[in-house]
Amino acid sequence: MATRTVWLSGFALACAGPALPPAPTPAARFETRPAGEHAPPLAPAPSEPDAAATKPPALFVAHPELSRALPHVSLCALPTPVVESKSLAARLGIRSLWVKRDDLASPVYGGGKARKLEWLLGEARRAEATRIVTIGAAGSNQAVATAAFASELGLSATLLLVPERPAEHVRRNLLASHALGAELRAAHSMAAANALARRLLAEGSTYLIAPGGSTPLGNVAFVSAAYELKAQVDSGLLPPPDFIYLPLGTMGSAIGLLVGALASGLPGRIIAVRVSSVPTSTRAAAVALFDATVRFLRDAEPSFPLVRFDDARFEIEGRFLGAGYAAPTDSAKRAMTEYAAHLDHALEPVYTGKSFAALRVRAPLHPDAVHLFWNTHSSAAPRGDGVDPASLPRAFHAYFPRAGRTK
Repeated sequence: MATRTVWLSGFALACAGPALPPAPTPAARFETRPAGEHAPPLAPAPSEPDAAATKPPALFVAHPELSRALPHVSLCALPTPVVESKSLAARLGIRSLWVKRDDLASPVYGGGKARKLEWLLGEARRAEATRIVTIGAAGSNQAVATAAFASELGLSATLLLVPERPAEHVRRNLLASHALGAELRAAHSMAAANALARRLLAEGSTYLIAPGGSTPLGNVAFVSAAYELKAQVDSGLLPPPDFIYLPLGTMGSAIGLLVGALASGLPGRIIAVRVSSVPTSTRAAAVALFDATVRFLRDAEPSFPLVRFDDARFEIEGRFLGAGYAAPTDSAKRAMTEYAAHLDHALEPVYTGKSFAALRVRAPLHPDAVHLFWNTHSSAAPRGDGVDPASLPRAFHAYFPRAGRTK
């Protein structure tokens, strides 16, 4: 079988300990949190491409020729809904607040990760890969989402994980990934994870997903998402947005959204709220990723619009990061509390809490504008109930204070 490689280095996170063989795999469970204000019930997400089960990506509708050039597998129920929160808008002193409910993208695992995996796992299947490898922090949402959807498609998953601050979401994602049957391997640095990934690729039948899925192909997910939102605006489901807020981590979601907005004619200034270290989300890196994504699409189909990076349409907001990636902030905690008081779904502290903290401060400066918050968090949470933390590879026991201890 062919080996297909997609490689992106330079995401600077970094776990001590040797690589260990896969652990036992108890059955995973999924918890679906309540849908939000005016949101429809969750639709089932197909595990195989099924044209009758979900609409084609909005990008394929706008540019049908790309459907013949780009790989894709249907994992999400798209389009995701948009909902208005009048009560939260009033609380913030603004006229109009809308939420793009990507948390409802799939009952397996929603959010932006599911969107990207439709394209990345589509390419893995085209390459006849049987093992998916990805790199991330110990509590990476990308890693657990990859484990979940690889399992849905009958593929094995190996997660190369580097250190992260101990936190409840880290423990939850480690247990869930283990329950989903993923092989967890610890690496003491990003360089070590990259080296291990190269060795695994050399074994064949392996597909590598870059940290955050932020490659030109992965970014196509949010190019398509911009076309999706433009279609919802055109159909009268919401007014044209003046500002769109979303997290900026490995940058693929925000950059893909900017490419798609410029290509589709979707209005609004994208406020990309930095949630990772400054070196991973600079303007220069954003421009380079933007240009690479546009080149990728035009190589696939020359009729795709030749758009240019536009500083008037894109802003990196860096004031809400706090001490760094996954470091809690008081502003994010307050934002999460206020959000939950008005909508019946929750945000989380690493990405969406910090992003909504930015909206809370900035939106009242433009009270008559239309503000849209893009919820990239998942309302479907994989769980590892019943998994003994001591059954995880030893390198991860430090995240569980009592793992491996006897009474």
